[in-house]
Amino acid sequence: MVCSSYLENFKLRTVNIYVALLILQVSTAQAQVDQPTDDRKSNKEDIAVEAEQEAITESAPEPPLADQEQAPADSPSRAGDAVTAESTSTESEPPKAETAESQVSSEDTIGFGESDSDSVGFGEEDSSAGESAPAVASAGSLTLDSFVRSQAEWWSERLKDNPWAKLRQNLDSDLRYKKRFDIDADSLELRLVAGVHLEYDFAYLHQRDSYDDAVLDAYEYQIIGRETSLTLTYDVVELTFGRQIVAWGEGMVLSPIDVVNPQDFREHFLVDLVDRRMATLATKLGFYLGDHRLEAMVIHESYFGLTPPPMAAFSPLRALLLEDPRIEAVRYSKTLRYKDIPGRWVNQASQVLGRWSYAGHGFDLSFYAASILERRGVNPQTPVSEFIANDVVDIELWHPRYTMLAHSGSVPVEDVVLKWELAFDINRAFNTTDTSIEGFNVDIAKYHQLVSMFGFQYQNIVKDANLIFEYEQHYVIDSPEHDADSDSSIGLQFPVEQPQFALVWQQTFLQERLSLDIRAILFGIWRYTGWMAKAELGYELTEGLKAAVGYATFQPNDEFSLIYGMDSNDRILANLRWDFLLE
Repeated sequence: MVCSSYLENFKLRTVNIYVALLILQVSTAQAQVDQPTDDRKSNKEDIAVEAEQEAITESAPEPPLADQEQAPADSPSRAGDAVTAESTSTESEPPKAETAESQVSSEDTIGFGESDSDSVGFGEEDSSAGESAPAVASAGSLTLDSFVRSQAEWWSERLKDNPWAKLRQNLDSDLRYKKRFDIDADSLELRLVAGVHLEYDFAYLHQRDSYDDAVLDAYEYQIIGRETSLTLTYDVVELTFGRQIVAWGEGMVLSPIDVVNPQDFREHFLVDLVDRRMATLATKLGFYLGDHRLEAMVIHESYFGLTPPPMAAFSPLRALLLEDPRIEAVRYSKTLRYKDIPGRWVNQASQVLGRWSYAGHGFDLSFYAASILERRGVNPQTPVSEFIANDVVDIELWHPRYTMLAHSGSVPVEDVVLKWELAFDINRAFNTTDTSIEGFNVDIAKYHQLVSMFGFQYQNIVKDANLIFEYEQHYVIDSPEHDADSDSSIGLQFPVEQPQFALVWQQTFLQERLSLDIRAILFGIWRYTGWMAKAELGYELTEGLKAAVGYATFQPNDEFSLIYGMDSNDRILANLRWDFLLE
């Protein structure tokens, strides 16, 4: 009897402890809902209370079913848990519904642990079974990522004449917004981005009359829209519409299959590829299937970026035109500019592209297909009489359509990353010249072309140093130059089959506050066409603020190429850049 009475008292006390624990849990959760986050207890106090509750719960026997049924179905404890989970959700990972294990674990802290519990957590039948749960939106994030940069450059060989090569000030700003909506077991993510690039070059206020209108339009100031798009991601599907940048290929300096975006080519290869890309208006649909990604893309505008006008310092056509004495005599009274054909908003000029990428274990592979317009453009012969008769001369740049089939990949081998690109261009347009005719003469022909790029990146070749090497080769399959028995005087205007080599050395010192960037690009070997190089030393003055000085040199040959006539373009560089982020 004494033993039985003792057991009954022990059970009664255990039940009372459990009920007290439940009331304490309900009160705590209600306080979390009613009070702001800043007024809640400290993390140490919460951890101590939870540890004490778990110790008591583990020692107590399971309460009778009748006690479980006495718990009200609208108890605020689960509502408090829901609010806490929502407020602490991270945006770096896509939202996922709670798994069965996480639900049991959460409920075990209260002491019920029923596997068939509903979202409230008390094991009662869900009255909304068979209906879709309403979307629950997480707190959105809004950031403004910007930088201000001042670039000063001087012609090293014209310091006593007109030394200013550049005095450009620019502001780049990107406003980003992201928000998630939980829908059943999946999530819908909304991303918005709006960016702009503003620049003004004060160098063109000095000796302004020495520049024609086309040069001033291209270099004096620009207002350029950066990425401005809307992206919706649901489960494995992603849809993006707007101005966007999509990188193709593996190259960091030379990338022949990076054809999606127009580029700012006003200063050629000495500007990083990531800085040369410009946004284009497009619709992109992507599917994520494990390690595979499928993309289909339609570009809605025929925009080909920024190029040096015919009489600009970086234009290879400038020196070629000035070789004709008739053009040299009238060039100061004329404005020469390029006119793109087709225009920017021609319906038939849409471009269609597709990509399949596989991110494997230890290697990446991608395959591409595209129906695109020639990005650089080819120009037909402009009669000299038009140069003489008109004050503004439009040199047409045609952008014919061609088909590209391509493949790229990369594989790491210890500290070296090997990378490659291969492409087959079908009916691509090229400028040709007729050597039997004197003077400046061009025509257009279409050929098939094979293109390849091979390279590697050697990481930490010495402490905190990376070496990048890339080699690009073109082969025009049916070019008349390959027919040894042909007496044709027709040849390619540019030596596109000359190999190109890029070498980059990047190293940091003083805990990454001091950086060194040296790069050189060689055009050609057997028909040498020149090289260019740049060395820049940067130092982080304070967080987000960096200054740099450097030197760039251009060493062309008499062979007509992209850097033809740039022998007087050596520059002294000085830059100041401030990056800042607002959240």
